[in-house]
Parts: sequence; C-alpha cells; structure tokens
Amino acid sequence: MESPASHEIPPRLPASQDSKQTVNLNEESLKAMLDKAGFNGYRTQVPIELGRPLGTTLPDFYFEDPNGIKDGVCIYLDGMSEALHGNPETAQRDRIIREELRCRNYEVIEITRGQLDDREAMVRHFRRLGRILVGRDRTESIIESFAEFGER
Repeated sequence: MESPASHEIPPRLPASQDSKQTVNLNEESLKAMLDKAGFNGYRTQVPIELGRPLGTTLPDFYFEDPNGIKDGVCIYLDGMSEALHGNPETAQRDRIIREELRCRNYEVIEITRGQLDDREAMVRHFRRLGRILVGRDRTESIIESFAEFGER
C-alpha cells in the first residue's frame, strides 16, 4: 500500500507571463518600437515546447493571434555575433526550430539586429505583424502615423 505524500510539491512555473522584461538593449529598443506602434499585447520569453530533439524555444516577443488563425506570433531578434547567428551551427539550429514553428501554425518574424536601424525593414516587419494583429486597414494607418518609425 502506498503512503500518501506528506505535502504536495507545487509545479515549477515560469516567471509571470504578463511580464514584459527584455534580455538586452536591442530587445529593449524593439520593445520601445512595438509599444510606440501600439503593438503592446505581447509577452516576452514565452516558452514553446517542441519536443525531442528540439526542446523548448523562447521567442523574444510573443503575441496571441486575436483571430485564432495562427497559434501565435513569434518574434526573434537575432544578433549576428560569432556566438549567435554569426555561428553557422547556431543559425542552422534556429532555422530548424523556426521552420518547425511554421509547420505548427505559428507566424515567425525574424529581425536582425541591424534591421532595428533600418526604417524600411522595420516597416515591412511591422506591416506583417499588424496585418495579423489588427488587420490591413488599421495597420496602414499605424504605419502612416508612425512618422519616426525605426528611430531609436
């Protein structure tokens, strides 16, 4: 006969998913741009379990799809240093993870560090994000009214 546990051990939970904490200054810059554009329904570092052999991925920013068409929108901000995406092995692993997310019905937006200073690149990324989150018409008005878009 099994003896009952003397006390339950609560499950280990991640930090509050409502937190909007960033990991570095580049993420902080992207966060400021998202907020300025009105895309503030995100969460940061939301774990998405992909199973073996890929494990868990942590998008830098995650949005629920308000229309339920996608399982979510994952934004990754990629640094290009030797240790990160400048490393072919890291870049290959990230490509595999992101393709798996796409196969599982997630929208994946990849922004390189250099694009944070490129107004046109950020407009393209935000246009894509906006069409999912708020629709085409509202996205275009957000882009037009965001005169200093991409400036940090």
